[in-house]
Amino acid sequence: MTHLLAPTKRMPAVRCRMKVELDTRNLAGIMSPWRNATDMKVKLSDGAKLHMLANRAQMLKNMVDVADHWRTSLQACTGAVKELSELDAFKNEVLHSSDELPTN
Repeated sequence: MTHLLAPTKRMPAVRCRMKVELDTRNLAGIMSPWRNATDMKVKLSDGAKLHMLANRAQMLKNMVDVADHWRTSLQACTGAVKELSELDAFKNEVLHSSDELPTN
């Protein structure tokens, strides 16, 4: 829990449950092109390549940050029995995605 979300005297910690429909195939479809573009595995114009190379460090940092946010969100998720294996596979993919990112 970050200091911004820590309970205070005026705001006690509250636990709640909510049902969220998570389309893992759609999310994986969104993440793959982003990863591939950052790794320059897709066709890009010369101008886009130069931009990607010049801003590579910030883009990689952003990818790690997003993976960390996904990690935080997904760690609290549980699934219905029939979807549990799919959720666990998706969690595993996302939780380990930032481990595979190059640092520069």
